[in-house]
Amino acid sequence: MEHLIVHLPYEARVGGPMQYMWIYPFERFLRRLKKKVKNKAHVETSIIETYIVEEIDLFPSQYFEPDVESKRSMPQRNDECTSSDDGIQVSIFNYPDGASGATKKRWLSGPEQHIIKTYIFTNCEVVTPYYDAEVTSLPAYFVNGYNFQTERHNTGMSTMNCGVCVKSSSYTDEENDFYGIIEEIIQLTYTLIPNLHIMLFKCHWVDPVRGMKVHPRYHLGNVNFKKLYQKDDPFILAQQEVHKF
Repeated sequence: MEHLIVHLPYEARVGGPMQYMWIYPFERFLRRLKKKVKNKAHVETSIIETYIVEEIDLFPSQYFEPDVESKRSMPQRNDECTSSDDGIQVSIFNYPDGASGATKKRWLSGPEQHIIKTYIFTNCEVVTPYYDAEVTSLPAYFVNGYNFQTERHNTGMSTMNCGVCVKSSSYTDEENDFYGIIEEIIQLTYTLIPNLHIMLFKCHWVDPVRGMKVHPRYHLGNVNFKKLYQKDDPFILAQQEVHKF
């Protein structure tokens, strides 16, 4: 890899920013064109007919009501759209909306209801009358520039997307890093007010004292997931300063 320090600075100086030298956008566009071809004997005709069908499908969607979902109004895959409900000025409900994957419904257990209720009310007491025990469970959620996934959904993947790191302050004004694995991503719904949701991460936390060691020379952290935090406080808000590790 010695050659990298020779030609990369020259390419950066001559070519400018890297995004202007990437070929990925053109390869993706060519793939879209190839998918339109159904008759290899008439390639151009297949592409033209597919374009006509897409234009016919797209044209009437411009006259749909704003609340009707269509291909034209769908956000991009990793687009953080801030969800701010009309008439709701409580900051806890203004979260970047980036849910992804197939959802499913489940009921909260008694201890989970108590923990979530206590945690939410500690951060925002305005929501007290609107609490509901039914939640939506998600396999993945995009927030803070990261695509977080549950431990089960992340199993078998080449990259780790289920690890989270949050900073917690104590009474001594010291900040501690808490590392954990996402067990479940929960969307909590308050039914008395339409479209009122809160996103929560349920995590297995590592004990910051027994399960976390820092190398004295290189200052690299070693996280031991066999030594978990024993306190019953697994939930965090999705819009907190959450980072992936």
